[in-house]
Amino acid sequence: TDVFTDYALHFMDESFEKHPDKPLFLYVAHNAPHFPLHARKEDTQKYRGRFKDVGWDKLRQARYERMVKMGLIDKKWALSPSDVPNWETYDEKMRNELDLKMALYSAIIDRMDQNVGRIVDKLKVAGRLENTLILFMVDNGVPGTGVHDWRGLFAKNERNPETRVDNYKEWGRLGGWTSSSGRGWANLSNAPFRMYKRYTHEGGVATPLIVHWPAGFKAKGELRHAPSHIIDVAPTCLSAAGLSSKGMVGKSLLPVFAKDSEKVRTLYWEHEGNRAVRKGNYKLVAMHDTPWELYDMSQDRSELKDLSETMPTKAKELRLLYENWAKRVGALPWNEVLQTKKRPIKK
Repeated sequence: TDVFTDYALHFMDESFEKHPDKPLFLYVAHNAPHFPLHARKEDTQKYRGRFKDVGWDKLRQARYERMVKMGLIDKKWALSPSDVPNWETYDEKMRNELDLKMALYSAIIDRMDQNVGRIVDKLKVAGRLENTLILFMVDNGVPGTGVHDWRGLFAKNERNPETRVDNYKEWGRLGGWTSSSGRGWANLSNAPFRMYKRYTHEGGVATPLIVHWPAGFKAKGELRHAPSHIIDVAPTCLSAAGLSSKGMVGKSLLPVFAKDSEKVRTLYWEHEGNRAVRKGNYKLVAMHDTPWELYDMSQDRSELKDLSETMPTKAKELRLLYENWAKRVGALPWNEVLQTKKRPIKK
């Protein structure tokens, strides 16, 4: 994270020197927060012990209540049920193990925040902060399934050690898929929504977008609820630069930044057979090899009340939209993809 930012600052210095009267475009893709859990000792120490006596159940409820109070989520959207054991069921040793995972994850976020601050400070010193469009977002929800179990221990494959407190020196610097925060903390991080990274339920695809551009629009400290997608980022940047985004699938979000919009959009997702389509307030979503589910996102964004049986016409409408989109973009059924991978390569 520090190195990525070092290069970003170097790029900015170079741009300010060579092109003092021109705008710059900077895409900073920090890979933090992410597994493996690599964090500096001084950052980790800030958070070690904070979670052991509280646990994910109480923190999850408190986070939900805070988001409702802030207006980030509608109070009609219930907190989805937890899908991990209750914190009170763990002994002191296990709580300490789990506390370390969340302390490391928090430290990673802390370090990223420090580095975003370095970029903001550079813009401020250069006198460019007020007239710079900053878009801060993440790509997906926190992972809670796959090779990591609910404790964040790597699924044993005889290549990597378990990730415990007593052997931290053994795995603390290992790369790849060797450590994660685990499903329990992921369940907290994705609250109030269901599911995780890889899935197209809201816990996997709903992420915040924080926008800054004082010189570009008057809105400040306001919320926007218009559905949008990562495909909108490029058209937004082009529009901010006064360039055309003709031919692109996404839409510029500059009008939404100025004023919230209720225009009906149709958006699509597919990842490893997990799929979804949203048109207006209705979202059709399914996990790989499971039936479609239908939800009214204005009333139930937590996706707890499946309407597919009571609204079959709407479900069919969205299913046909998805199938046409999948055919157009080449999103093959996942089983077909898996079979293709198994076929021998002809030389």
